[in-house]
Amino acid sequence: MENTDIPTDEKLIEYIKNLPSNQDTQSDSNKFFEIIYKISNGDVNIENFRMAKEWLKLAKDDLETSKLLYDNKHYRNSIFLLQQSVEKTVKADYTAFSLIPKKQIRKIGHKTPLAFVNLLKQEWVGPFLALVNKQYSSSLNKNIEILENLINNKDDEMALMNEEEISKFLSLCNIYDDDTQFMNFLSYYNSSEKQIITDRINMGLACLSSLITLSIISLITYPHITYTRYPDGKIKPEIYNENLGIVKKSKEIFELVDKTIYNLEKTIESEETLTNIRGD
Repeated sequence: MENTDIPTDEKLIEYIKNLPSNQDTQSDSNKFFEIIYKISNGDVNIENFRMAKEWLKLAKDDLETSKLLYDNKHYRNSIFLLQQSVEKTVKADYTAFSLIPKKQIRKIGHKTPLAFVNLLKQEWVGPFLALVNKQYSSSLNKNIEILENLINNKDDEMALMNEEEISKFLSLCNIYDDDTQFMNFLSYYNSSEKQIITDRINMGLACLSSLITLSIISLITYPHITYTRYPDGKIKPEIYNENLGIVKKSKEIFELVDKTIYNLEKTIESEETLTNIRGD
């Protein structure tokens, strides 16, 4: 017998679209929910989930080895494997939820922040940012240019960031920890509407939080794929000591990557359950 308590994706998104919009803020919340839904519900399928879980297994292994090397003061190899863990986690996230085309995921190689740049160019991002903060939306194109220039031309400067500079980047990872805005949006719906919406939207917000965290961490770690390995680069491998910013902040980054991997595993597990129930 079909479980009627679990709406199909098509019915759910249609339901969100057709909720009454008697107030401007409620209209905005309908749009907000629709876009958040899309973030957590790209072209998902079991094969994507399987591949994403394989990426996450490798990412966890790299991370645990990185921690061991760090504890034994083998900082160069520790940072190399930290970068590898972040890279694999990014690819798991983007693969699981088809956030950008697969060919773009393959094309980014080790420059994983480019995945976020490609995501920012998707057509739904501008409208979403306009709902969150109109200032973000109006400066989107300029920020994309700045990010691309940073990633493509500033490897050495990013690799040499000091502890304070990295801390400023990491503080951005908490931008969606406060769900006040989400709860304000929900206040416009009755209890039955909230029950239908909340689980799906929470999943979308979890995906969004993971995306932001991974984007920031990948920006911090991506240059180290090169400088930890090659003695003929602008930056030599011997700089990886306890005085380097990335080394000083490694323990904090370990925790963030651990948390993100865990959240992704839970989100994929929930998505797999829904997919199996729907019979996709």
